[in-house]
Amino acid sequence: MQRSQVTSLFGADALWRKGYTGAKVKMAIFDTRIRADHPHFRNIKERTNWTNEDTLNDNLGHGTFVAGVIAGEDAECLGFAPDTEIYAFRVFTDAQVSYTSWFLDAFNYAIAINMDVLNLSIGGPDYLDLPFVEKVWEITANNIIMVSAIGNDGPLYGTLNNPADQSDVIGVGGIDYSDHIASFSSRGMSTWEIPHGYGRVKPDVVAYGREIMGSKISTGCKQLSGTSVASPVVAGVVCLLKEGSGPNDTRYKERLIAKGYSQVEGVDFHDVFSPIVKHMSIRVLLTLVASNNLELEQLDIKTALFHSDLEDDIYMQQLKGFKFEGKEDHVCLLQKSLYGLKQSPQEWYKKFIHVEYWFFLK
Repeated sequence: MQRSQVTSLFGADALWRKGYTGAKVKMAIFDTRIRADHPHFRNIKERTNWTNEDTLNDNLGHGTFVAGVIAGEDAECLGFAPDTEIYAFRVFTDAQVSYTSWFLDAFNYAIAINMDVLNLSIGGPDYLDLPFVEKVWEITANNIIMVSAIGNDGPLYGTLNNPADQSDVIGVGGIDYSDHIASFSSRGMSTWEIPHGYGRVKPDVVAYGREIMGSKISTGCKQLSGTSVASPVVAGVVCLLKEGSGPNDTRYKERLIAKGYSQVEGVDFHDVFSPIVKHMSIRVLLTLVASNNLELEQLDIKTALFHSDLEDDIYMQQLKGFKFEGKEDHVCLLQKSLYGLKQSPQEWYKKFIHVEYWFFLK
């Protein structure tokens, strides 16, 4: 098995034999564009330019390479989903310059034309760019699956890039061919929430990111390494799964997430709570277990926040496809917490402590 054929490492050929090639899946590639007549692609639907340069071509080669990993059909550098509909968004200039306003305009267009998957093989540390972050939330709220590279700032921890560090974005890290985290791959918990609570473990998924084969600007193939080439590997797999998933396939159904960012303090919520465990506390606990020859067990409660009760009155619009006939203008009064609500962690903590206390008394 050749390292260069990453599709073989993931067994994509098994899905191809079953007829899954990414057909009718609309793939948005935010990068440096693709040439319209490139021989490696059979289904380039649209190319748009959101920069201040008057060109639709890729003069750097990065966007072409990413597209090749996702949907290339050259025998030397096969992509995962050759029939995927490619929508190339040029958001970087030849000097690799971009601006938030360019991304915001491009994101709005991606929402307007109903993209299915969006790949961002780029990112940056500026998680305080609120207009950009909120637009990413809007993208995912419109059922667009966003896949983004986690960054190449490893092996240091706390080096995650935005938007891959967002909770509703699939952040992709890189591994080498011995299945170890690549030295360049960013890692560690997300840091931007720490002033308000606690960070989250990232990346969400890892893929091969060393010496991956992809398409050159005009023709032929080349090798690149980095999480920016691991991201399109995952995006290509997502395109195959997206085509193969149906409305009754529960493995691919989405979780209902509340738009907590729209809540107003003092109106929709009052107190927030995020328990933080110090590393010293964990070390002390493990030391006690070892010194007293005790057994240590871990409890994991699935969809924990759904079990907690809400003390505040929270209303939610009816979901598309699940509206009650004749009552389309009605709203839902939530009885249980949802992921995304500001008060959900605190309500779950209250529920857990109450149940724990009840068992103790029993």
